[in-house]
Amino acid sequence: MICELMASSPAIFWTPSAVLTKTALQTTNPLPLNIVRCLLTSTTLIATLVITGRAGLLASLSLSARS
Repeated sequence: MICELMASSPAIFWTPSAVLTKTALQTTNPLPLNIVRCLLTSTTLIATLVITGRAGLLASLSLSARS
């Protein structure tokens, strides 16, 4: 059940996102739209990590390109 949900959720979210982006680009500059999209995506990612108890993963990420 969880696999089917995980497999179908990108399609469920991608379709409205594409429609809303196309509509928003008719009246908005692409730069502010992409900034908002990045902020919403980052907020969703952080919220998901906090809810699943994996927020510590953010602290363990290296900020440099070298590992």
